[in-house]
Amino acid sequence: MNLGEVIRVLARRWLLIVGCTLIGLLISGLLLYKVGSGGITPRKVGYKSSATILLDQPKVAGTAATAAMGRLLVLPTTYVEIIQSDEIAQRASEKLNGVYSAEDIRDCTSGESTIGTQVMTISSCGDNPTDAQAVTNAVVDSLKDWLNQRQDDAGVLGANRLAISVLSAPQVPKSPSGFPPMIWVMVGGVLGFMVGILIAFGVESVQEAAAPAAPAVATLPANRGAAPIGAGGAAPIAPAATAQGARLRRPRRGARTY
Repeated sequence: MNLGEVIRVLARRWLLIVGCTLIGLLISGLLLYKVGSGGITPRKVGYKSSATILLDQPKVAGTAATAAMGRLLVLPTTYVEIIQSDEIAQRASEKLNGVYSAEDIRDCTSGESTIGTQVMTISSCGDNPTDAQAVTNAVVDSLKDWLNQRQDDAGVLGANRLAISVLSAPQVPKSPSGFPPMIWVMVGGVLGFMVGILIAFGVESVQEAAAPAAPAVATLPANRGAAPIGAGGAAPIAPAATAQGARLRRPRRGARTY
């Protein structure tokens, strides 16, 4: 397929390509919004801040209840689930005076444990760099409060208590995390345009394969300069004479006619 055929296909299927491009823009635009308890709200460009904590091993030497409490809370994977729970998010929201809802904090908070260690990274986000740092600090403090309350309820005292040490405090991020909204829209439009071109050429290929073949039409060579026909070769057919300009011979008087 040469360049001319490509241009003709694009000209014939321009409506399909434009439609796919608009669909891509629409989908990417919808992804900029989220559905929550407050209805449909736009997704904001967030900043992410992280903190590194250490889960200090308790010296379990007390009652069976204390030992069970220590075994439960010492697992880093357990803390990952706790950090992303509604309870921690609600505590953090209250510490921030409701500036960020518990649902928003829960959705943007994550925890990651280092395999083979008691070190874990907590990340959270905010609308600006300062808020991101504040939200992460609130999540860490909420985790500490939750742990102390659980140990108080279980009667864990003294050296048996599990503590959380902050190895690296959350910093103020310098750049936003993720793509700006306009980048998302542009990417959606480009992807839609590419999909439209693929569909257009696919439709052309299917139609060409399904179209019936045109019947063959036999053509005769022109009389002038035509090649001889047959093995011996026949003289070309002379053009018919017309009445205009033709000289007719009359039979001589007394000539016999048969």
